[in-house]
Amino acid sequence: MNRLTPAHVAAALTLCAASASAQTVDLAFDPADQLVQVGDAVEVRLLVLASGVASVDFAALDALLDYDPNHLLLLGVDDTLAAEPWFASAFLPDPDGINADLTDGQALYTALCPPGAPATAPPGGAIVTTFQFLALQETPGTVVSLLPALGAFGTTAVYAYDGPNTELTGDLSSTALVRIAPSPQGYCHGDLSLCPCANPGGAGQGCRNSTGQGALLSATGSISVSADDLVLHAANVPPNQFGLFIVGGGTNDVVFGDGLRCVAPGPSGLHRFNPPTHATAGGTLSRGPGLVAASLAFPPAGQIQAGGTYYFQAWFRDPFGGPCGSGFNLTNGLEVTFVP
Repeated sequence: MNRLTPAHVAAALTLCAASASAQTVDLAFDPADQLVQVGDAVEVRLLVLASGVASVDFAALDALLDYDPNHLLLLGVDDTLAAEPWFASAFLPDPDGINADLTDGQALYTALCPPGAPATAPPGGAIVTTFQFLALQETPGTVVSLLPALGAFGTTAVYAYDGPNTELTGDLSSTALVRIAPSPQGYCHGDLSLCPCANPGGAGQGCRNSTGQGALLSATGSISVSADDLVLHAANVPPNQFGLFIVGGGTNDVVFGDGLRCVAPGPSGLHRFNPPTHATAGGTLSRGPGLVAASLAFPPAGQIQAGGTYYFQAWFRDPFGGPCGSGFNLTNGLEVTFVP
């Protein structure tokens, strides 16, 4: 039977101490991927995580942010969710002048602990701060990342609490992908080459109807699924006539009545919002808010989901004086990509 000797205990303690001292602190972003719309506030949280099984104390950290200023505008930081009561948490003046312009795509963030109170990086992670941006223009994806170094003095580093100038910096490879959806966009406009009887509408409109103009489909509200406050508006419709709003997962531009059918089934199918709506005396049809909720009546593939792109159009009666005599016409199409 093997006995545990003092030498064994000493060796084990030495090994444990070496393992503990070898622990580093990783920096990570959360969420790793998010979808927003143009004009939205974008929040990216910075986390510290111990690389091993035990928590690690640290005194300060610097984080060099890298982002595309064409798509994101850096606004500042928010410490509401921070795990520590920082002595300083800001983009401080620096000798390289990195923070002279916070809108150029690179910035040096610093977090300092209060005197005598170390910060802790647990294995499960803790929030340091939340970086706040504004989404400027649409993109399939733009990335926020960390630079290891910039200029003569700028570095991304985590500093030990019990060892001045001792670094504990671990993995810095985390990135935050921000996908920015566009605002609703009109398409399939009724121009002379497409409209069925030489009845083009005005700029952005559908083919001309009995009002002498083409009907124009637009939207107000947001493209957020959770808010469900998008409202569709069809203007320049014959007054006091009935119309339907349709939605599909694809596009088209085929002649249909006195206009063009701009919506195709695509992967989500072709659906209509019931019941029909009645145009006002001023010639406007509206549908919404509640489009997302209304789509729950469609088969699952047609139900509006965050991240999905859908195509809308209004189809309306035009029984008196329509230019081609079919008795109905349509607006332009409207493309909408929804966000959470």
